[in-house]
Amino acid sequence: LSCAANYLFGLLAGSGKASGRLRRAALIAAVCFNLGMLFIFKYLNFTVSVINGAAGSTLLRVPEIMLPLGISFFTFQAMSYVIDVYRGDTPPQRNPFNLALYICLFPQLVAGPIVRYNEIEHQLMHRRESAECFCVGL
Repeated sequence: LSCAANYLFGLLAGSGKASGRLRRAALIAAVCFNLGMLFIFKYLNFTVSVINGAAGSTLLRVPEIMLPLGISFFTFQAMSYVIDVYRGDTPPQRNPFNLALYICLFPQLVAGPIVRYNEIEHQLMHRRESAECFCVGL
């Protein structure tokens, strides 16, 4: 869902045909969506527990949400892509698979730091696949 939403936000934020208001609205929606996802997965349980503790009773049921591995890196990497597109630092990625590859690049997600899309775009777009490269990577 995050990859698909940020793909669409990037297309809107980087559209030369869209008005400045639409591009800005896409950027604001992307930031709100991404921070909302981060809040739900990382902070909702804590927030509900604090509210229940302050009330002295169970006003809200604490949802059992599993924390996805690397959610913070994943979220901020996706946001950095949309922000870069909005600023004009990089064109919007037209292939949703390539954007998902950038966002979900797992070894980088758990090790950090956040890599800007324009720093890795060339490597994603001009990669070579071979049995030898696969074995070295494995």
